[in-house]
Amino acid sequence: MKRYLIGICFLLIANSLWAQMTNSYGTFIHTYDARTFNPGKIGIYNNLNFYSKVSELIDADNPSSDFRANNYWTVGDNFSVSYGIMEHFDASLGIRIYQDTNVKEDNNLPDDLFLTLRGGSFSFSNNHFHQAAIVSFRFATAKYHNYLWSEFSSDAALEYGIKWALSYYSDNYLMEKKFNLHFNLGYWNHNEKGTDLYELANGDQLSGSVNSSSLDLALAAVFPTRNFDFRFELTGMYYLTSPDSFVYARDSYTYFTPSIKYKASSRISLDFGADFRLSPDNRKIPSWMHHPSKHLNLPKTYVPWKLNFGVSLAFGKKAEEVSVQYKRSKDKEKAELLNKVHDEEQKSKNKQEEIINLRKVGDQVEKDIEELRNKLED
Repeated sequence: MKRYLIGICFLLIANSLWAQMTNSYGTFIHTYDARTFNPGKIGIYNNLNFYSKVSELIDADNPSSDFRANNYWTVGDNFSVSYGIMEHFDASLGIRIYQDTNVKEDNNLPDDLFLTLRGGSFSFSNNHFHQAAIVSFRFATAKYHNYLWSEFSSDAALEYGIKWALSYYSDNYLMEKKFNLHFNLGYWNHNEKGTDLYELANGDQLSGSVNSSSLDLALAAVFPTRNFDFRFELTGMYYLTSPDSFVYARDSYTYFTPSIKYKASSRISLDFGADFRLSPDNRKIPSWMHHPSKHLNLPKTYVPWKLNFGVSLAFGKKAEEVSVQYKRSKDKEKAELLNKVHDEEQKSKNKQEEIINLRKVGDQVEKDIEELRNKLED
């Protein structure tokens, strides 16, 4: 009952509900875009992801399990602030306010801190393409780590990663108004070697023996309308160096995420989406490892689905429908047009002068002919 009340409270107070803190800027659920905030712009949002399942015993004859049939869920609530520091550079600071662990009696309230620095909005191909470099850090401020059914959190003082983002806009100036496509390629290091990750039944701690690392991929397509953006994301995490066997999130994953963004105004947007796991759920769990899926019909790796909700607020410089590049382009077109008009006027003036000169020559010829005729008559 207590877990139900906690969840209901979060659903009620988190008007801004979202997904994992992978994109701390709120432009997508998981995928980063390559365009930075305008200098002075502030973005604030709160977000949450949610999964729940009523479990059933799969080994009712085994009374030794500590896990009982119950409603299990995983909830993560996040809050972040982003700021455009200068042209081509912004930063985001976030905190995971709440995280279910599903192993300990307690929960993380709060969880970890996240810092993201992005240098981007570097355009090419006539402004159709933009690219960015993104550096992210995760600071272990939570009480518990290595929890079930979510991304690996290692309890290392610092986890870090780097990411490259590439964005394509079919309209190279009114970018958010037409179809756009985004791709991310990243590397993440959990830096867990030597940190305590798993507690045995006798109270002994198992520490990480490696620094696990992963390759992160994301692809997002956006189909905008006036009030709604229809978005589709395909994301994956693939271990380059696998963590130890006692890490719950030891497997790679792939998710497909359709979502809808409602643009209430230029400053407020609401999001709803769902993650659907495409990767298999067939992990071989060590016999000595404490895991609910051994006794209950629950996931062995990651949850099969997850709901995402969110709200995003923008302050400072108002987001303009027409980009600075668009204005510059229009000014350039206007200047070119004026130059062209001036050139045409000059050409027309020159032609008029040529016509006048030709008329003068014609008049003079007529006079000469008339004089010659008079001489011949005399």
